[in-house]
Amino acid sequence: MPQVQDFPTGIGSIDGWGLGAGASKVAAVGTNDGDTSYIFSASNGANQRYTFANLPSDADSPVTSCKFGAVMRQVAGTPTGYIFNGTLNMSIGAVFSSYTFYEVNSDSLVKTTINGFESGVALTGLAGREVNCTLVYRITNYTVTPPPAVPSASGGFIAFFSVLLPLLGVGATFMQFRRAVRDAFPATRFAGWELQCMWSDWLVWTRPHSVGMTRPYSVSVWS
Repeated sequence: MPQVQDFPTGIGSIDGWGLGAGASKVAAVGTNDGDTSYIFSASNGANQRYTFANLPSDADSPVTSCKFGAVMRQVAGTPTGYIFNGTLNMSIGAVFSSYTFYEVNSDSLVKTTINGFESGVALTGLAGREVNCTLVYRITNYTVTPPPAVPSASGGFIAFFSVLLPLLGVGATFMQFRRAVRDAFPATRFAGWELQCMWSDWLVWTRPHSVGMTRPYSVSVWS
């Protein structure tokens, strides 16, 4: 099963934490490198949101699973941490004194919805409670539906034409035939010459006497 792990691509709708170390607040949470690069907060209720890239275009929807995560540590006091699941801040409980992975489930498994989700971290606690965050990420498992196989010269085109025949009829025009082929294979982009070759095969299959040939016949597009 394909899996993709993404890291923030930009600052989201809330920018409430400070940069502790690193080139920027986006870069600081793109690697799990401890205090080499991190963001921090000591403010009660402070939020930091990030945006992410879209999921792969070939991923089926809904996806199998999606989690938002962060690697954080407590610096002072006993703060409670939160991770934004795309809709709500979800509590992860008390933040430990050493860097620890924390994760929450995405609020949706619909691909287009996840593509629009932000995520990030939040902190609650009285003044003097502080947290560092060195990594923010999204990890998604998904399936991919393979495109239908193009019929082969071994006879697959005969089965394919046999399916089209009752739908189109022997009097189908080239435009009707082209539309039916493209509907049958939406993931395949056929060149004009390929469609013309298929059309020639179709004519041989449905109206062999009109083109002076007999069945079975095939051209290289099916090989």
